[in-house]
Amino acid sequence: MGVVVGLGVGALGVGCGGGTTSTSPATTAAPSGAPGTTAPEERVSTAAEVTAGLADVRQQAATIKTTLTTDQAGAEAQSRAMYDRWFEFEGTVRKNDKNLYLQMEDGLAAIKAGAEQNRADKVDKGLKDLEEGATAYLVKFP
Repeated sequence: MGVVVGLGVGALGVGCGGGTTSTSPATTAAPSGAPGTTAPEERVSTAAEVTAGLADVRQQAATIKTTLTTDQAGAEAQSRAMYDRWFEFEGTVRKNDKNLYLQMEDGLAAIKAGAEQNRADKVDKGLKDLEEGATAYLVKFP
Protein backbone atom coordinates (compact mmCIF):
# COMPACT_ATOMS: atom_id res chain seq x y z
CA MET A 1 0.00 0.00 0.00
CA GLY A 2 2.86 2.36 0.80
CA VAL A 3 4.28 1.86 -2.68
CA VAL A 4 1.00 2.79 -4.32
CA VAL A 5 0.60 5.87 -2.14
CA GLY A 6 4.20 6.91 -2.78
CA LEU A 7 3.78 6.54 -6.51
CA GLY A 8 0.52 8.46 -6.40
CA VAL A 9 2.23 11.33 -4.62
CA GLY A 10 5.04 11.23 -7.17
CA ALA A 11 2.56 11.31 -10.01
CA LEU A 12 0.81 14.27 -8.43
CA GLY A 13 4.14 16.02 -8.05
CA VAL A 14 4.89 15.56 -11.74
CA GLY A 15 1.48 16.83 -12.73
CA CYS A 16 1.59 19.79 -10.36
CA GLY A 17 5.22 20.73 -10.92
CA GLY A 18 4.82 21.71 -14.53
CA GLY A 19 1.32 23.06 -14.24
CA THR A 20 2.12 26.76 -13.94
CA THR A 21 0.50 27.65 -17.25
CA SER A 22 -3.13 27.39 -18.20
CA THR A 23 -2.42 26.05 -21.66
CA SER A 24 -4.55 23.06 -22.61
CA PRO A 25 -2.83 19.71 -23.25
CA ALA A 26 -3.84 19.76 -26.91
CA THR A 27 -1.98 23.01 -27.42
CA THR A 28 1.17 22.05 -25.52
CA ALA A 29 1.67 18.62 -27.08
CA ALA A 30 3.83 18.51 -30.15
CA PRO A 31 1.97 16.98 -33.09
CA SER A 32 4.57 14.25 -33.40
CA GLY A 33 4.34 13.46 -29.69
CA ALA A 34 8.00 14.34 -29.29
CA PRO A 35 9.34 13.16 -25.92
CA GLY A 36 9.86 15.85 -23.33
CA THR A 37 7.40 18.34 -24.79
CA THR A 38 4.55 17.52 -22.41
CA ALA A 39 4.25 15.72 -19.09
CA PRO A 40 2.89 12.20 -19.60
CA GLU A 41 -0.26 13.05 -17.63
CA GLU A 42 -1.00 15.88 -20.07
CA ARG A 43 -0.21 14.25 -23.41
CA VAL A 44 -3.28 13.72 -25.59
CA SER A 45 -3.43 10.60 -27.74
CA THR A 46 -5.95 9.28 -30.21
CA ALA A 47 -8.31 6.45 -29.30
CA ALA A 48 -6.35 4.17 -31.64
CA GLU A 49 -3.07 5.07 -29.88
CA VAL A 50 -4.60 4.30 -26.48
CA THR A 51 -6.04 0.98 -27.70
CA ALA A 52 -2.69 -0.08 -29.17
CA GLY A 53 -0.83 1.17 -26.09
CA LEU A 54 -3.06 -0.73 -23.70
CA ALA A 55 -2.56 -3.89 -25.76
CA ASP A 56 1.22 -3.42 -25.55
CA VAL A 57 1.21 -2.64 -21.81
CA ARG A 58 -1.01 -5.63 -21.05
CA GLN A 59 1.25 -7.92 -23.07
CA GLN A 60 4.37 -6.57 -21.37
CA ALA A 61 2.76 -6.91 -17.94
CA ALA A 62 1.78 -10.52 -18.60
CA THR A 63 5.36 -11.49 -19.41
CA ILE A 64 6.79 -9.96 -16.24
CA LYS A 65 5.47 -12.75 -14.01
CA THR A 66 6.94 -15.42 -16.27
CA THR A 67 10.28 -13.64 -16.41
CA LEU A 68 10.29 -13.14 -12.64
CA THR A 69 10.49 -16.91 -12.07
CA THR A 70 13.95 -17.07 -13.65
CA ASP A 71 15.29 -13.51 -14.05
CA GLN A 72 14.38 -10.83 -11.50
CA ALA A 73 16.59 -8.20 -13.15
CA GLY A 74 14.92 -8.95 -16.48
CA ALA A 75 11.47 -8.58 -14.89
CA GLU A 76 12.48 -5.21 -13.46
CA ALA A 77 13.70 -4.11 -16.90
CA GLN A 78 10.40 -5.24 -18.41
CA SER A 79 8.46 -3.24 -15.83
CA ARG A 80 10.43 -0.11 -16.77
CA ALA A 81 9.65 -0.72 -20.46
CA MET A 82 5.99 -1.26 -19.53
CA TYR A 83 5.92 2.13 -17.81
CA ASP A 84 7.70 3.83 -20.71
CA ARG A 85 4.95 2.59 -23.02
CA TRP A 86 2.23 3.63 -20.54
CA PHE A 87 3.65 7.15 -20.37
CA GLU A 88 3.00 7.56 -24.11
CA PHE A 89 -0.79 7.58 -23.70
CA GLU A 90 -1.67 7.75 -20.00
CA GLY A 91 -2.75 11.39 -20.22
CA THR A 92 -5.70 10.50 -22.40
CA VAL A 93 -6.75 7.67 -20.09
CA ARG A 94 -6.51 10.04 -17.13
CA LYS A 95 -8.52 12.73 -18.92
CA ASN A 96 -11.24 10.31 -19.99
CA ASP A 97 -11.76 8.37 -16.74
CA LYS A 98 -9.79 9.17 -13.59
CA ASN A 99 -11.11 6.18 -11.64
CA LEU A 100 -10.05 3.65 -14.27
CA TYR A 101 -6.79 5.54 -14.71
CA LEU A 102 -6.08 5.19 -10.98
CA GLN A 103 -7.02 1.50 -11.04
CA MET A 104 -4.58 0.89 -13.89
CA GLU A 105 -1.88 3.00 -12.16
CA ASP A 106 -2.34 0.92 -9.00
CA GLY A 107 -2.01 -2.24 -11.07
CA LEU A 108 1.15 -1.03 -12.77
CA ALA A 109 2.62 -0.01 -9.42
CA ALA A 110 1.89 -3.44 -7.94
CA ILE A 111 3.48 -5.17 -10.94
CA LYS A 112 6.59 -3.00 -10.61
CA ALA A 113 6.79 -3.59 -6.84
CA GLY A 114 6.34 -7.31 -7.36
CA ALA A 115 9.20 -7.38 -9.84
CA GLU A 116 11.44 -5.34 -7.54
CA GLN A 117 10.60 -7.48 -4.49
CA ASN A 118 10.52 -10.82 -6.36
CA ARG A 119 6.89 -11.27 -5.27
CA ALA A 120 4.72 -13.04 -7.81
CA ASP A 121 1.63 -12.44 -5.62
CA LYS A 122 2.03 -8.67 -6.03
CA VAL A 123 2.47 -9.07 -9.78
CA ASP A 124 -0.76 -11.14 -9.83
CA LYS A 125 -2.70 -8.46 -7.98
CA GLY A 126 -1.33 -5.81 -10.31
CA LEU A 127 -2.22 -7.84 -13.38
CA LYS A 128 -5.78 -8.22 -12.09
CA ASP A 129 -6.19 -4.47 -11.50
CA LEU A 130 -4.62 -3.61 -14.84
CA GLU A 131 -6.73 -6.11 -16.77
CA GLU A 132 -9.99 -5.06 -15.11
CA GLY A 133 -9.24 -1.36 -15.59
CA ALA A 134 -8.11 -1.72 -19.20
CA THR A 135 -11.09 -3.89 -20.12
CA ALA A 136 -13.56 -1.44 -18.57
CA TYR A 137 -11.80 1.51 -20.20
CA LEU A 138 -11.94 -0.04 -23.67
CA VAL A 139 -15.66 -0.75 -23.23
CA LYS A 140 -16.29 2.92 -22.36
CA PHE A 141 -13.81 4.35 -24.89
CA PRO A 142 -13.49 1.92 -27.82
